[in-house]
Amino acid sequence: MRWPTVEWQVAGACNYDCSYCIQSRKYRRGRPDERQVDAALGFFAGLAGVWEVKCSGGEAFAHPLFLERIVPGLMERTPHAISVLTNLSASRAELGRFVGLTAGRLRVFSASLHLEFVEVEAFVDKAAWLATQVGPDVRVVVNQVVRPGREREALACRAAVEGAGLRWFPQLLKVKGGVAAYPDEGL
Repeated sequence: MRWPTVEWQVAGACNYDCSYCIQSRKYRRGRPDERQVDAALGFFAGLAGVWEVKCSGGEAFAHPLFLERIVPGLMERTPHAISVLTNLSASRAELGRFVGLTAGRLRVFSASLHLEFVEVEAFVDKAAWLATQVGPDVRVVVNQVVRPGREREALACRAAVEGAGLRWFPQLLKVKGGVAAYPDEGL
């Protein structure tokens, strides 16, 4: 089923500081306070029909109100579906709570693999565990920025992710003015 979507950057702040992050450090800060969260929830409640609200950041789970107010508010005050983009750094308990709160309305769980902060095996294990928690109607996707000169590393990650039965989605490295240069030779 397709419906209109809206993205909510629930936090500018991120608990990672990737060397290749497209967002400048000066913009990777801040998060809405309780008043702003309530105003946003009111906005989403006023949208006619059913929408998909894509929660992103920074890191959504790093916002202290994400599991306490944001997700419960979306579930209680709106009919909308929810998706999330995360670096998967939240604990399994927090992820399990999120899955419980969004049961039946979670559409996409997108987990970004950042090798500067995690080992691929541990990340894939956690993502595979998550896939068993969300149910068959939820798309679990692992995305990864493919860094120039590290294409073979990305292919090894792809093999690990797909070997666990998960989807792998490569992303080109963005740079000011476009996309980074990649070698011409194929792999």
